[in-house]
Amino acid sequence: IASNALFQFVIRPCRLTVICNNHSYRILKFNIRQYWQEQQIAEHDFPSAFDICNPAIRFDELARSLGHTIEQGPLPLDLSFMTRDWPVIGQIGLAALFAQHPDWRAGASPNYVQMAEAGARLPASTLWQILETVEQLRRDVSQLFTQVDLIVTPATAALPWPADEAFPPVINGQSVGPRGHAIFTGWVNAAGLPAVAMPCTPSRAGLPIGVQLISDYGSDDALLSLAADFEASASQAWRWPTI
Repeated sequence: IASNALFQFVIRPCRLTVICNNHSYRILKFNIRQYWQEQQIAEHDFPSAFDICNPAIRFDELARSLGHTIEQGPLPLDLSFMTRDWPVIGQIGLAALFAQHPDWRAGASPNYVQMAEAGARLPASTLWQILETVEQLRRDVSQLFTQVDLIVTPATAALPWPADEAFPPVINGQSVGPRGHAIFTGWVNAAGLPAVAMPCTPSRAGLPIGVQLISDYGSDDALLSLAADFEASASQAWRWPTI
């Protein structure tokens, strides 16, 4: 799917629907071009990170070739809480662990100690609200899967970054936090959905690009079967890199 920021497949017997939002990368590229004009910078190739939005394997066409019907549209879920609230779960969890095991705190790195201290300062109502939000997400996901069968997104929001960096600080020209690259996977974990990541055609620089298939609760076998079908149908993407 060309220029896609988020795309999604849905499977039914002999049917696969793809929900696709392919505007975000176009908007980012438009804004960067506008910045180049304002700064009188000659237009040039976009950074290699943009390769993730232009994979050579068209999963919509591949799905059609497997006999599935494709529909396209935006992902109808409110995931804003993932950047706002989800990091708090780790803080509260560490605070609880250190309270139960004080000796663990002594062996923890300063970063984890700071996270635990932040979590200890939060009221119980904060955790309760997050849990309510997650339960609402799971209800919304259950409703979504009455209409669709499979969700497909990129596995990560960026190409692999240098090993000495904990996370990519900038993705497509935008500053991001430690979990910015995981925008496509965090909500799946929160919802408790089964998912599988598969490689597709590497970037022009040879860096790996992956896609994530997400299915409904209890449909693990069907998910693995479909992943095997895609793997067999796009074998050119499944290759071990030269080490």
